[in-house]
Amino acid sequence: MIRVGFSTSSNPVSWAIRRLTSSEVSHCFFIADLWGVACVLEATERGFVASPVSEFSKAHRIMTVCDLELEDAPTMQQAVEILGRPYDFLGLVGFLWVLLGRKLGQPWKNPARSEDRLFCSEAIVRVLQKVKYPGASLLDPEQVSPQDLLSFLQGC
Repeated sequence: MIRVGFSTSSNPVSWAIRRLTSSEVSHCFFIADLWGVACVLEATERGFVASPVSEFSKAHRIMTVCDLELEDAPTMQQAVEILGRPYDFLGLVGFLWVLLGRKLGQPWKNPARSEDRLFCSEAIVRVLQKVKYPGASLLDPEQVSPQDLLSFLQGC
């Protein structure tokens, strides 16, 4: 069983993401048992990192957790392989273009696409695509907000 969590926090970036995407959540992440410790694997300004859930919970309010019917080992291997990848600051800014397109009814692509850098929902979608989660191949990792991902996984 793989767990994908969704959260929010009181920081200004979280507020802006929720506001711009009309969302209840602003962040998404994996929850996994690493070395006997419940950890969050997430994309942050420090890159794609792992930290104990107990530390994560001090700054974030976990809104919901989806339990996915996926094998732990292959999925977590894919997630661990992207640890250390840098955060996609430009991609996040480029996501504003995607949001503007949505408001205007246009399917505009993120102009700051990057295969090497990741923001939170992009990281989760890329891992789900690598492990062939049903329907994940239809998602564009650079165009999915945390709320979009939560809606996609809503039946979890």
